[in-house]
Amino acid sequence: MKRIIAFFELMILLLPIEAKDRVEILKCSRNAASSFAIFTDRTTYDSCGAAIRMYRDVLEEEGLGTYVCIADWKSPEEVKGEILSLYGKKPVLEGVVFIGKVPVVRVEGGQYLTTAFKMNENKYTMRDASVTSDRFYDDFGLRFDYVCRDSIDTDVFYYRLNCKGDQKIICDIYSGRILVPEDMPGDHYAILDDYLARVAEAHREVNPLDHIIFYAGSGYNSDDLNIWREKPLLFREYYPLAFKTASGNRFYDFRQNDNLIRKMFTEIQRPGTDVFVFSEHGDYDTQYVTEPERHETLRDNIAYYYHSDSISNNSRCNILLDDIDSLRSGARLMVFNACYNGSFHRKGYVAGYHIFNGGRCIAAQGNTVNVLQDKWEDQLSGMLSLGLRIGLWQKEFPYLESHIIGDPTFRFTPARTEPARGYGETAPSDLIVPDSSGLDATLSARLLSTGRAAKAKRRVKNGDRAFWYGCIRQSDPRIAALGVREYARLSSGGDSLGTVLRHVLHCSSAVSVRLQALNELYDRADTNIAGVLGYSLMNDPSEEMRRLCARYAGFVGDTSLVMPLLETMLYDAQSKRVAYEAATSIQVFPRAYVDSCIRFLESRKRFVPLEGNSPDDFSGLKDDYDYLEKCVGLAVDRSAQSEKRINAIRTTRNYNLHYEAARFAAVACDASEPVDVRLAMAEALGWYVHSISRKDIVDAFDATLNGKEDMPAVLRAEMEKTVKRLSFK
Repeated sequence: MKRIIAFFELMILLLPIEAKDRVEILKCSRNAASSFAIFTDRTTYDSCGAAIRMYRDVLEEEGLGTYVCIADWKSPEEVKGEILSLYGKKPVLEGVVFIGKVPVVRVEGGQYLTTAFKMNENKYTMRDASVTSDRFYDDFGLRFDYVCRDSIDTDVFYYRLNCKGDQKIICDIYSGRILVPEDMPGDHYAILDDYLARVAEAHREVNPLDHIIFYAGSGYNSDDLNIWREKPLLFREYYPLAFKTASGNRFYDFRQNDNLIRKMFTEIQRPGTDVFVFSEHGDYDTQYVTEPERHETLRDNIAYYYHSDSISNNSRCNILLDDIDSLRSGARLMVFNACYNGSFHRKGYVAGYHIFNGGRCIAAQGNTVNVLQDKWEDQLSGMLSLGLRIGLWQKEFPYLESHIIGDPTFRFTPARTEPARGYGETAPSDLIVPDSSGLDATLSARLLSTGRAAKAKRRVKNGDRAFWYGCIRQSDPRIAALGVREYARLSSGGDSLGTVLRHVLHCSSAVSVRLQALNELYDRADTNIAGVLGYSLMNDPSEEMRRLCARYAGFVGDTSLVMPLLETMLYDAQSKRVAYEAATSIQVFPRAYVDSCIRFLESRKRFVPLEGNSPDDFSGLKDDYDYLEKCVGLAVDRSAQSEKRINAIRTTRNYNLHYEAARFAAVACDASEPVDVRLAMAEALGWYVHSISRKDIVDAFDATLNGKEDMPAVLRAEMEKTVKRLSFK
């Protein structure tokens, strides 16, 4: 804790004196339980000051003490210095929002903190290969080295992740961006005024979370109907009030392709919606909603695709920025499990158009780069229906690219439902009543206090761990899942935590609670994780549980998982994404061992060929193994060109070849190897966080770092980052 305080004080002292003098701060109420800070530029405040103060006032009414910090910000460090200064005061700071021109940070050297972004930073420009991220501002454990300022977009600053800081995202506060897209038609200050007025109105309404819409777009996860079929079961745990009436929930799939775009335009504008989730492909300016239906002739197909963005044609398959501008988005919160829809550094971006088009939308969660859909994208979503602020939920997403666009302090009204009535009894006209128990305030306070204690490794307050353990035992899955998360955060690990989590995994009937326990075990590399993955992969009724187990198995690499993966490929093929993840993971295991297991399975299975076709087999794995073996050969081949070796090495970031880890580490540690090859290998091995071979990598790197070699600073830094990641430091 002393180290963190010293870092805060140093950051503040480094601020230029003139910067401190020219920052105007409107102070917050000292009687509040916690505080929040609005950061804005001078021009925006001069134009929209009344609306910003109205936003501040409604937060103060809710008991959230709110600062307003106004300046012509010259650098990200200047903003962060003010954040750290406020963080050290009382009431404790829980979050910030950036309105208008507040410096934008783009990060290099931290792709392992994203879900899917893997663009070669040596081959592409900083503009292409950097990740726009406000983790610079809301995670104080990360350290960054300044690189340069963008010569064209002067509000953009480039930084490189430093090896001295944390190598895992654990946000100290939450953050949000309220930024009118540059290319949006109209007076931007009038648009901002209108938006902030709608925010204030939304904060004062009584609105439990009882209406949701989910849309599964074409491709990727939506190819598997099991995912779409099981979403309502999971969402019922997150949003129970939305399943009290038939109109409370709607689930759409891209296969409902009869004029689907028009249906989506209607649903997007539905005024009573609380949460709208899009799971689809995307770009900064496009929502790829569906795909055109194919015709018989090439000419018809070309015409169909050519007119795919014409609203007058039923083949229309995308939603563009102009469309969004013409709509009035009705959901209070929109979630984009899609690539690039949250790219607020662009002149126009999907999430921004939705919150500023004059509708009811107050906030959107989106990603600034491409994103992996095969992750648990709605983790702890039950926090929203419990009445916790959107920002507190966003804090639980440990990704560099994930952001709240809009007001992060918005929350739905905490509510409970009346007990079920017997047959023949008259149902009340309103089944939803406000929850006066103050559970949301209790949970919020605990989250703020225990989160800080856990990150600073301070002594946990008496009763905190007991409180969260009690939450685990609650029948409400929203509370139980949150209990699992916080209990694990406050525990030092070891057998006692593992015993609790494994008990939850085997005994809880709630999918969301089991998912939380699985992810906590995996994140902490529990000693029994292989057994947990194998059991759940073969036995858990949830498609998402089995899918994550299949994916995690490849990153763990224990050979005990080979047989469950192969049996999944054979017998769970109807779960398309589970089988896909199993087929992907099986490739990282030793080929000879996999072949022996396949021979055993082939000798036992009894499939009857249909219409002359041969039974299902694993012949498709041959090409995959041939390719990866070629990559291994290139990676260690001194006679090969460095560029070819580096391309092969980068492949192992997605495919952790655990049983080659010692050979790979030797390349990184060999002083006679080219520096660029060693650097690529040191970075790639940093992705072996959950590998059974991670200790071999750490031991080899430690020996080299502590040896006599005078290695280049950039290589030393990369090796130190890898050691930290693999040692869970």
